[in-house]
Amino acid sequence: MGNDPSTNTTPIGAKAPWGKLGLSFTVVQARGLRRTSFWGVDAPYCAIRLASRNSKMALYEGETSVDRDEGGFWNETFHIAIEDPSAEMVVVHVMNANAWLNDEVATCVIPLASFVHGCIEDMWLPLYDPHNKSAWEGEIRIRVQLHGDLRSFRSAYYQSKYTYLK
Repeated sequence: MGNDPSTNTTPIGAKAPWGKLGLSFTVVQARGLRRTSFWGVDAPYCAIRLASRNSKMALYEGETSVDRDEGGFWNETFHIAIEDPSAEMVVVHVMNANAWLNDEVATCVIPLASFVHGCIEDMWLPLYDPHNKSAWEGEIRIRVQLHGDLRSFRSAYYQSKYTYLK
């Protein structure tokens, strides 16, 4: 069990909630966010979008609940069907429900190609200002795992890494 990617968490004969390939994406918490409310407290939430290099439209969109108490703790999981992890990425927008003019606080882009090993990854990633991509705006903790038959994507990913390192 645990991080072993060969462990099948779906009972035999049962249909997986995500289809052939799936993504379990958990937004745990954020820290170091800048204040964006002129008065009162910030009420952060995350807008999740699955994007692809092959399509201009979002493949999936979802939102966490608004956290009015903790200031950036959600621990919410999204189960998303995916087609091609080598071309898809998750875009996380940290928003403020109490902002008056601009509600977007920070953003983060996470390519799925680096998770084709199938293990659970729990990590802190940097958040950036959506208007000035070089300005650091805090961190977000996420938990990511790809599910399904990832063998073809895995071999292509490692082949590209090996070719790059030559």
